Amino acid sequence: MTKRQHQLLAFIASYTSLNGICPSYDEMMIALGLKSKSGIHRLIVGLEERGHIRRRSYRSRSVRVVKSEVASYAVLDRVRSDAMDAGIQMGIRLAAQRILEAMVPVTRDDLSRAVLSMIDDAKGRKAA
Repeated sequence: MTKRQHQLLAFIASYTSLNGICPSYDEMMIALGLKSKSGIHRLIVGLEERGHIRRRSYRSRSVRVVKSEVASYAVLDRVRSDAMDAGIQMGIRLAAQRILEAMVPVTRDDLSRAVLSMIDDAKGRKAA
């Protein structure tokens, strides 16, 4: 599984557990910081071929996680920087917060402080 496929699988699993439905291609595109839905489609097809997800043709929000390897802290390390950058660049801090919240068992206040700290760090890196 590629890094991007792992990130998408983590996002789909966390979004579905939080909201009860699968994210749309637009939501996946924004969360991963991609510029087109065709990139998401390519990743979805790859995950489906590897048996990690199932989907029904011609149905929106029909992706279902079959095999999930996303409940580990190693995934958090890989997803955190991309999710944070996507959140800053796209102006959707909530998407990054939801991904991180689903991965790490912490309180909402701890998570808010961590996300704000990451944003401050990112701003510091860009200014340097």
